[in-house]
Amino acid sequence: MKQIDPKNDIVFTPPVTAALMCRLAGINSDSVVIDNTAGSGALIMAAADAGAKAAVGIEFEDIPYKMLSDNISERNNASPEGSDAGCAIHIYQGDGMRYYDIMTGGDVRPEDISALLLNPPYSAEDSGFIFADTVMKNMHSGMAVVLTKANSNRDSILEHSTLKAVIKMPDIFKGYASVQAALYVFQCGRPHDIENDKVKFVDFSSDGYRRSGRKTQKGQVFEIPGENPDERYDELVDIVVNGKVDGLKYYQDVLFEDTLKDNDAWAYDAHRVVDTTPTLEDFKKTVEEYLSWKVGAILRGEIDVNDKSK
Repeated sequence: MKQIDPKNDIVFTPPVTAALMCRLAGINSDSVVIDNTAGSGALIMAAADAGAKAAVGIEFEDIPYKMLSDNISERNNASPEGSDAGCAIHIYQGDGMRYYDIMTGGDVRPEDISALLLNPPYSAEDSGFIFADTVMKNMHSGMAVVLTKANSNRDSILEHSTLKAVIKMPDIFKGYASVQAALYVFQCGRPHDIENDKVKFVDFSSDGYRRSGRKTQKGQVFEIPGENPDERYDELVDIVVNGKVDGLKYYQDVLFEDTLKDNDAWAYDAHRVVDTTPTLEDFKKTVEEYLSWKVGAILRGEIDVNDKSK
């Protein structure tokens, strides 16, 4: 049996993140979804939960594919009609880079794909973006949402798809792997206009959840009291999908829009705007600190009150 290459740093997509990716991709009853590095199937099962018409999963490694097959069988057996709530799920073991050949002649054709959801092996070329590029260049429309390392990019994707948003994620893999991840949202079938297309950059590090890091609690997610994670996720979707930028409750100060003209990096931190303009509050604080220092110096006898130079 072929073993998982430890260099691939295979970490499966947490359910709350998989559900978010479906929302960002606009998955609905007309969607035909593919994940060509499917792992154990978290993304295609989330697509089924979101009501997709069909979902295709392709996985190369033996161990994840066995998990994928078992998970799909378990879901199908739990369904009264032997299928997943009307979503036709098709899985294949093979090279995700050859998805077109694998799907050709099957029940779902490559040209039927309308959405890509992907959490690729990060050790692959361009942090796994090569797997996304392979599918997206053949999509004439639809959305792609890719979960991979922050500070990653693949310029060739912009030749056929528009980068809509970059979302700096929380520590979603805490307890499993130490990696700063980001979500990249694309509109397929339209080349990115470097000069004019604005990308939304959002710091979603505070999503209302805390995550366990102890080995006995791997992967557990806990809602932080009073932090309203549901509202936070709704607001993020509003920003990316509906274009909301004003009147935000949670992310007004960590949302930036920028083109890639002067900075072609895709990382949130590369486009984060830092406002260094002094405010009235800054002035008041400076005066308070100065007066506090001066009074203390006088009391300690360090300053002669009659010395006007100080």
